[in-house]
Formats: sequence, structure tokens, C-alpha cells
Amino acid sequence: MDMTSFNVGALIFNKELPFVVEVDCDIDDHKFSIRGKGVGNAEKGLMVGKYVVSEGELPCSWSAITHNFQYGQVCFTRYPKDIPDHVKSLFPEGYVQTRHSHFVDDGEYTSVHTLTYENGVIYNRVKVNGGGFKPDGNVFGKRLREVEPDICSVYFPGKDGYNCEFIKLSETVDGDYQAIRIDQVIRPLSDGPSLPMTKQYHHYKFEYSKDANDTREHIIMKEQVHASHHTSK
Repeated sequence: MDMTSFNVGALIFNKELPFVVEVDCDIDDHKFSIRGKGVGNAEKGLMVGKYVVSEGELPCSWSAITHNFQYGQVCFTRYPKDIPDHVKSLFPEGYVQTRHSHFVDDGEYTSVHTLTYENGVIYNRVKVNGGGFKPDGNVFGKRLREVEPDICSVYFPGKDGYNCEFIKLSETVDGDYQAIRIDQVIRPLSDGPSLPMTKQYHHYKFEYSKDANDTREHIIMKEQVHASHHTSK
């Protein structure tokens, strides 16, 4: 069955959309902000954004916080016609996503994303709070490279909303990996009708780069993501 015909919110995403990301962090008393913007294409499952430290200093590796940028924008995931796209059906009102990130043998933080559609733009406003990180660990020691293997996450219905779990592996400068165990729940901002939540898998690919002409602390992130019925692509 073609589920898109029942999804009014999906009509918003039938073309490229600009997005704005606003991240405010307070981690082990390090307060800093990041602002980003880019373009998302849900038909291709493609997002490209540039992110700049706008306030304070970046105390950690970029890879320790990049999943607070485009990862929160599940609405740009490419869907086959036979899987209910619950998240897009939450628009135009949007959703709140609460995510817990546990860095194995290090600290942890919680990020709260508020995703809305305003004047033709997707806004992803994020508050990050946490602590317990080692000053000389992979995160605050800035030992994580901007390289990540492909990721597969599982989404499933839960009592509190639409749940997701996955493990992010960030490569260290000496060739090891920092494991980050992540769980999250998505809740609608309104009580309007939506498509059902179903168990499904999302598959991600990432590329990071820099703008040689920009002297600010920044990163460019390209992400591709699609949904499927199985863990295999």
C-alpha cells in the first residue's frame, strides 16, 4: 500500500527544504553554542549543512556532538512507499525528540530537539546538558576524528512515543573507536492525526569536510539516510 497518500505532512517534504539548526550546550560547565543551516531533500534522503561555533569555545571533538545536528532531522529520511512515515505525518506542527548519549567509559549528556516548520523552513532547536567527561578522554581530549562508519538504527513504538536505539562509533586518532550508546524518543507537538509507528530500520552514511576559506571553528556535514524493513540495506 502507498502510505504517502495518507500523509498530509509528507507533502511539505516533496521538495528541497532549507533547515536551520540552533544548538546550545552546557557540558561539564562548558557553555557554547553552534548555529548551522543547510538543505534537506527527503526524496533523496540527503542533508547537507554547515555548522559554526557562534558562542564560547568548542571544548570537544566535533564527532562527539554532530549527532545533535542532522541526526535529529528524521523528517528528511527517504522512505519506500510501503512503510508508514510517522515522523513526517507529525508536521506541520512538528515534534520533540529527547535523546540520551552515553559515551562508553566516559561521560554522558541529554539533548532535547524541538523540530518545527516555520515559513517554509525546518527549525531544529536543541538544548544539550550533561557531564562526567574525563579532561584527557577521547571527547574533551579532542581525540576523535571526523570519520564514522555507516550506522543502522532501529525505530519501534514505545509507551512514551516513537523510540530509537543505535550505537555510534567515532574513530580515534590512534585507530581505535569511541562507542556512543544512544537512545531517543519522539513525541508529537500536537494531538492531531498521524500515521502509525512501526518497527523499521534507518541506514546512515556520513561525510565531513571543511571550508578552506572559512577561518571560523566549523564543520560541514553530508548525511544520507533511508528507511527499510530490515537491518540490511
